[in-house]
Amino acid sequence: MLSRSIIKGFEQLLKKIKEKGKDISPALRIISGLAEETILQNIASHGRYDGSEGSNVTIFSGGNQKWKALAPSTKKAYQVKGYSPLLPTLNRNKNLVASIEVNPEKKSAIVISANSPYAAIHQFGGIINHPGGTEYGFMTKADASKGKILFLKKGSGYMVLGTTKPHKIEIPARPYLVFQDKDIKEWIDAIGDFYFR
Repeated sequence: MLSRSIIKGFEQLLKKIKEKGKDISPALRIISGLAEETILQNIASHGRYDGSEGSNVTIFSGGNQKWKALAPSTKKAYQVKGYSPLLPTLNRNKNLVASIEVNPEKKSAIVISANSPYAAIHQFGGIINHPGGTEYGFMTKADASKGKILFLKKGSGYMVLGTTKPHKIEIPARPYLVFQDKDIKEWIDAIGDFYFR
């Protein structure tokens, strides 16, 4: 969690800029760029947060804790799909990262959004109530001879063995929209350099 003194320093800097009658739009653009870099770094680092879960996660939940490891079943599914184990957890298919936007809005705010169907559940964690009905079986004849059972796309594969029943999938929190003390200090320095040096 960000220290109160860092937040206060940031608030004082923005107040000082406004008092001097300066347009803070350039500051918002600077912060937007730095904030987006931080978010991408959080993902590349496999998490940098304080361990908060659920509704306790805020954008100020930065820390040095990594995300929980993937479940063995998820690791196996990713291996089958050909994903490198070195890729960050939330960047395997690039959809989440591509949906993240950090933009100044008007002359008073920064809007951070992630327009991916799974953005919120990755940020806060939660339970997915899966309806079931996913087919599983052998993708190829070779898979059948090896006993290699996989989830199949409907109507595909060599042999369907059955379908899954309704079940719950627990997704642990993997906060990526969080900022560290050092990030806010960097924003303060960059804005100070822009306006006062």
